[in-house]
Amino acid sequence: TQTSEFEVAFVRSPHNCEFGKWLDKDKPVLSKYSYYNEVFNLHKQLHEETARIMQLALSARKEEATKAIAVGSTFSAISAKLTLTMMNWKKGIAAAA
Repeated sequence: TQTSEFEVAFVRSPHNCEFGKWLDKDKPVLSKYSYYNEVFNLHKQLHEETARIMQLALSARKEEATKAIAVGSTFSAISAKLTLTMMNWKKGIAAAA
C-alpha cells in the first residue's frame, strides 16, 4: 500500500524495538557476556536492512522489496546469523550455570 504506521528512521534505529530496549537497559549486565557485542551489531544491521527494505516498499518498488526479504537475501542472512548467535549465547549461559 506504500504506507506504514512507522517512519523509516524509527525502524532504522535498533533502540526503538523491545529487544533493542532490553539490550540497552541491561547493557551493564549483558555486556559482560562475549556474545553481547555480536548480538548488538547484528541487531543493528537487521534494523538498517529492514529500513532499506521498507524504503523500497514505500517507494513502490514492491518487487525489489519482496526479493530483499526472500531466502538468500541479506535480510535473511542477517536474521539467521542473529538467531544462531543468540542460541549460542543461551547455550553458553546454560553451560556456565
